[in-house]
Amino acid sequence: MNKIDLIEIKALTPNRYVVKVKNHSVEEKITVLSETLIDLGIFKPCTLSNDEYQVLKASGVIDELKNKAIHFVSFQARLTSEVVAFLEKKDASKKQISQIIRDFKEANLLDDDAYVKAYIDRVIRYEFDGPFKVREKLLKKGAAQPLIEQYLVDFNDEVQRKKVSELLTKELQYKMKKPLNKMIQSLKQRFMTKGFVIHVIESVLEEYKEDIRMQIDEEYLLNQELKKMPIKMFDKNQSQKLIAKLMRQGFSYQLIKEKIKGGNFDETIE
Repeated sequence: MNKIDLIEIKALTPNRYVVKVKNHSVEEKITVLSETLIDLGIFKPCTLSNDEYQVLKASGVIDELKNKAIHFVSFQARLTSEVVAFLEKKDASKKQISQIIRDFKEANLLDDDAYVKAYIDRVIRYEFDGPFKVREKLLKKGAAQPLIEQYLVDFNDEVQRKKVSELLTKELQYKMKKPLNKMIQSLKQRFMTKGFVIHVIESVLEEYKEDIRMQIDEEYLLNQELKKMPIKMFDKNQSQKLIAKLMRQGFSYQLIKEKIKGGNFDETIE
């Protein structure tokens, strides 16, 4: 019968011990939790049964995984899903993961509710992502959608309006290099990409429309575009194509008419 001797018990911390085990003349050290030793009734060197040895080994694996997970959550708050994914990469079993997650929640090392609330509060206070972007990021991290929606209600239209206005004010510090209509569309797309709702974006852009216009020299921009056009585009027969092309770029029909001389203009174009 295989004889397994526990020949030394040494405390690392009040809750963790290193036990030295001799199995077939081969010595090994296993880090175990104090609760494991208490459950087994082991307080001094003794001979172990195979079952007791296996319990110590399993405790050692759990202890190692738990310490790696503690290190993982010590840098920043984590969602349960993030810790689960981390442990899966460490080849932890479902049973081991379940135990560690349970222990972490009991020790308040994991709290998805607090995490989601704090994440959304931080974005509202300090960052410039809109609610759609916040939802997307939290879902990608593995947060439950009902939990996200519960706290996302704080990201109301008033909060969004303030953030979009701040972003637009920064843009207005510089000359804009697109015609007004094109610039407004570009800004709208930019703020939608940031995750803000369309009706708030459109409302802010309408409010600041004249400020945007003041930052655009549309006549200069049109002149620059005309310089790029091949001479054949200024032929009378090509005028409608030229007008259509410039209008697609966002220039107003009236301004185009003023700049192009002798063209065959269709007055029905708006």
